Amino acid sequence: MILKKPPSTTILDRVRGGLGKIRLQDLTEEHVEEWRDWALAHGRVRGKRAGTPLSVTSVDMSLARLKEALGRAVTRRLVYINVAENVTIPRRARKEERKTKEEVPPWNVEEVQKFIHSIIDPKLKGFYSRM
Repeated sequence: MILKKPPSTTILDRVRGGLGKIRLQDLTEEHVEEWRDWALAHGRVRGKRAGTPLSVTSVDMSLARLKEALGRAVTRRLVYINVAENVTIPRRARKEERKTKEEVPPWNVEEVQKFIHSIIDPKLKGFYSRM
């Protein structure tokens, strides 16, 4: 059986790849900002598109998990301040992504029916036919 990592672990792996070599006590806001800028420009490290930007949402989720982890470190008195607390995604990055983001139209009735028919178990056909 293959165990998958929880999503929050995968999200933090992105941060660990860029900041993991820096001691927690030596981490600065500038390090976090540099990581954020790198992730928005070249952050994808796997797959066919390695070296391409991560989405604003992916970077935002990673920053949120980092802020949470550093908040716990402050609570445990491993560090005195959360250096990521005030790091945010620049407004221009959000605007650029909105401009280039492809809008995916919702499925029409035919497409929904085709999908349902492709996944239904014959034993449950009566249940799905009422939908």
